[in-house]
Amino acid sequence: MANDAKQTITAPVTEVAAANGIAPVAEAEAESATNELAPAPGMVRSPFCGSLRSKKFFLLDRLAASADDYLDAANHVWCCETQEVIGPDNRRVDPERCGPGRACYSSAVKGL
Repeated sequence: MANDAKQTITAPVTEVAAANGIAPVAEAEAESATNELAPAPGMVRSPFCGSLRSKKFFLLDRLAASADDYLDAANHVWCCETQEVIGPDNRRVDPERCGPGRACYSSAVKGL
């Protein structure tokens, strides 16, 4: 009888997971072990790195959509990882340069 209760409780969870394209844990672990650096399928990528900062950035109440959302009259931006105008990859930080193609890029959209 305990086994019947377990099937009743877990069956809907696995059905919902399958309907939403979520792989069982064993399959997900196997995929991540073989392809550790590849972005997760369906990962949302922001146009700018999540570590890019400026004074103007802190006034936004939304995700930055253009370089103008970062740049003010001083055009000063920095990386919050290094706290400098040079990023972790030893290249200059700039809204035009800090995007998905850069080695140190991390999406500004977290937890999705």
